[in-house]
Amino acid sequence: MTHDTAAMRPERAVLLVIGLAFAGYGVACLVAPAATTAWSGIALRTPSATTDLRATYGGLGIGVGGFFLYAAFRPALLAAGLLAACAACAGLAGGRLLGVLLDDRPEGMTLLALAVEATGSVLAAAALRRLRSQPG
Repeated sequence: MTHDTAAMRPERAVLLVIGLAFAGYGVACLVAPAATTAWSGIALRTPSATTDLRATYGGLGIGVGGFFLYAAFRPALLAAGLLAACAACAGLAGGRLLGVLLDDRPEGMTLLALAVEATGSVLAAAALRRLRSQPG
């Protein structure tokens, strides 16, 4: 599927923003894990817990975000990147929503994260739909 650069601009922008968010949060979790968990109340009580957070949130966030950024500049990967971004954001939002429903009294940052993740999923899905509706 080939598209000209001007036609891809909105779709690329969505993937760039999502990619920067994933990679940026990943870097923050890698270099300052305790600071990134303070808002959620997660306590890093052991070195293994800190290492796990660095890997799961840091390394994975950087890897996934890096893929989204790479795909944003590769026309052949743009649709796959948007689909993956939609799935990743929807998975985060779905898990967080389930937690909100099952767990008592979610705090403001949890609800903000849910809104951001759900918005990312909707934007990625809309961008993918727009991309697929373009001739070419």
